[in-house]
Amino acid sequence: MKGSPFKRLRIFERTLLQSNISHEHRDQQQQDRDSCTSTNSSCRDMAIDDVTKASMRHHNTFRTANIVGNNERHEIRKVSLDDLSSFYNEAFALKRVSRLPLLRDHAPKVIKADPLSGILVLGYPRLHWAPLLQRVEASAFGLETLLELKLKLCSYIGVLYRNGVVYRVKQDCVYPVKRASGKWTLYLGGWQDVGFYPQSQWKSAALKELKTEQLDRIESFFALLCTRATAIAESGAMNGAKDQGKGWSG
Repeated sequence: MKGSPFKRLRIFERTLLQSNISHEHRDQQQQDRDSCTSTNSSCRDMAIDDVTKASMRHHNTFRTANIVGNNERHEIRKVSLDDLSSFYNEAFALKRVSRLPLLRDHAPKVIKADPLSGILVLGYPRLHWAPLLQRVEASAFGLETLLELKLKLCSYIGVLYRNGVVYRVKQDCVYPVKRASGKWTLYLGGWQDVGFYPQSQWKSAALKELKTEQLDRIESFFALLCTRATAIAESGAMNGAKDQGKGWSG
């Protein structure tokens, strides 16, 4: 086969990236229309927010074999009353994410946020959760699929930071999910230390620097994933050749 796997991957990356440009432009226009119009309102105004299960299921697109049941899973966390700033940041950031069309199905949803008790209830799809690195170790992905997922994650980070949500990528909190169509997408966990910037600072140099740091982290993470996927594939091919040779010698 002509060319190395990584050279073919780069050619595929350029082709895929071009096809995604028009989609990202359309998504950004929709996000601009749907983003929060007032960021100076009190966090307390949105702190207690009960969302019905029916409305949550309406937006659940992950109806695949990975799903354990039809209902979402709820995580109940109690935040220290001495640390309500992190409580408000996470709740408000996730509320903002829920208004972003590209991301609302890829992050937890706020079921209830009660600052008086410090209780935060988050809703997740009922999935068998396995981080991306673990899936790669199980030989679940080839290089082209990993590239598609990398571009998805970069686009998610771009949308989040354009809307003032400071999300930090963690290797064990990025979960691949297979849609009913057979396509892979990503679900983002690890929102406990999320940050939030007011709209007046969305174009600040500080926020742009934080975004660049996350994109660099994604690049390093996926370089590791591609190296592991290539090594696993080559090892499997060598073992297959050995087994075939044994069959011939018998």
